[in-house]
Amino acid sequence: MLLKPFAQTPGGPARTNLNDIGYNGFVDNGAHDQSGNLINGTGQFTITIQVGPGVLGGIPAVDVHRIDVTVQHTSGVTVLLSG
Repeated sequence: MLLKPFAQTPGGPARTNLNDIGYNGFVDNGAHDQSGNLINGTGQFTITIQVGPGVLGGIPAVDVHRIDVTVQHTSGVTVLLSG
């Protein structure tokens, strides 16, 4: 996801529209690869993605996006990854 272009195309957070960083609001039940194939053994996870403004030193805010990926297991364990 971090390698995708910053320009966002219309269509919202559907897997077929994810050709840029427009993942904001994307929710995946079970982890899937970029082709939409379920990764074996991940059905008990929910992945939620939020993309918003970020801060990175002296880089102009228009050029920075923060991506938060939250992974939650059915047991209640939650992990947050940011980039």
